[in-house]
Amino acid sequence: MRPFCGEVWAVDVIAIGNAFHRLPRSRVAARAYRWLRPGGRPALVWSQSQRRGELP
Repeated sequence: MRPFCGEVWAVDVIAIGNAFHRLPRSRVAARAYRWLRPGGRPALVWSQSQRRGELP
């Protein structure tokens, strides 16, 4: 792990939202996995546009 504010740290979950496809994905994913504790997980948080569906 890399030091953060003088301490070694890691996290259990990293949440990445809709903009993940606009980021350099391989670089972001590599960093995310370095920041996770063993057994930690990434969470991809997606949503759909409100304009989809049958209702106006």
